[in-house]
Amino acid sequence: MYTLKTQYETYNVSLEFGKYNNGRTAIELIDLEDGCPVMMATVNLPDVSLSDDEVIIKNYSENEGVLEFLIENGIVSKPLRTVSSGWVTCPIVRFLK
Repeated sequence: MYTLKTQYETYNVSLEFGKYNNGRTAIELIDLEDGCPVMMATVNLPDVSLSDDEVIIKNYSENEGVLEFLIENGIVSKPLRTVSSGWVTCPIVRFLK
């Protein structure tokens, strides 16, 4: 169990690890109270080259602050590099779990 504080609310969450269609790791935060998804912490950009242990974090819009949450809880490393996607820049991190 983890506590996630967003700009909107504080949640007690669990992490679900899945796979996108191309085999990359997906990280979703699930509310422990009602079992509903709180946010998808990762984004899948298939054209971006990644190592097997790397993920791209969605740390903008309603997900602002999720990168710091994941780093503080030892889920991912500090950013290794960034990639642009539309109007935003996304951090690429090493998945530690």
